Amino acid sequence: MRHFRRLAPAVAAVLAATLSACAPGGAQAAAPAAAPVVDGRVDIGGGRQLYLHCAGPTTTGRPTIVLESGYHDSSDPWSLTDAQAPARGPSTFERLSQENRVCAYDRPGTFRYTDPLALTDRSTPVPMPRTAGQVVDDLHALLAAAAVPGPYLLVAHSLGGLFARLYTQRYPADVVGVVFVDAFPVEMPELMGGVWTEYEHVLDNPVPAFAGNPNAEVVDIDASVAQIRAAPAYPAVPCAVLSKTERFPSPRAPRRTSARRWSGSGRRARRRSPLSARGRRTRWSPAATTTSRSTTRTWCPPPPNCC
Repeated sequence: MRHFRRLAPAVAAVLAATLSACAPGGAQAAAPAAAPVVDGRVDIGGGRQLYLHCAGPTTTGRPTIVLESGYHDSSDPWSLTDAQAPARGPSTFERLSQENRVCAYDRPGTFRYTDPLALTDRSTPVPMPRTAGQVVDDLHALLAAAAVPGPYLLVAHSLGGLFARLYTQRYPADVVGVVFVDAFPVEMPELMGGVWTEYEHVLDNPVPAFAGNPNAEVVDIDASVAQIRAAPAYPAVPCAVLSKTERFPSPRAPRRTSARRWSGSGRRARRRSPLSARGRRTRWSPAATTTSRSTTRTWCPPPPNCC
């Protein structure tokens, strides 16, 4: 999560360009209007509540930005920053909410970045493991129950990319764009081959203190990938990819082999995606004040099944 806290300026820069591309019909947004801060539990039915935090002005012609955290993360990382000189800037949430309506929420069983680390008590616990489909159902119910105005620009980190992708496939009329931040590709289990089972174990159990905790978030990734493949094709909406220059942690021994497979699987996944040839992909470095683009074309709409 440490590297994630350093990318706030890069996320803001990419989103600025994506928001321009997502403007309906190329229309200019109206002047922003003040809107109340939302910070608390929202009843989504079935005796359950989810924590939601929304801030920033509402602006006609601009979408609401919905932030989807990575695996095991509550909404906390979006409000944290770990920028180091010469990089600078506020957290992702703070920066984006200066000019946009922005919402983030806690999935059940995710980590609060308190001292010590703790599971969120702001969203009702649910049985684990879960699937992307269940996460998407929750988010859809939450946005409706809280009357969060659409359309939405989804910003998804890590495994949150699976959730954002499925949400977009299920509710294409509600989504005007997606930004994938170091997102998990649906091809990853296949591309990692025999290393996948080991890596999945690492993903499912990042903190020993919470291993086996029945309330801690566990996602059935294989079932989630199957749901995405069975869903309607990815619709014609803009999407962008933001990826870091540092390697992800790899599973235990054989470290070199697993690291090579992780790196190679990422390259192969990008080659398979239409986005790699026609889309917009940005690389960021924690030590950089700006991001460097490997491709500069921004396209809207994307071809089917991008990202």
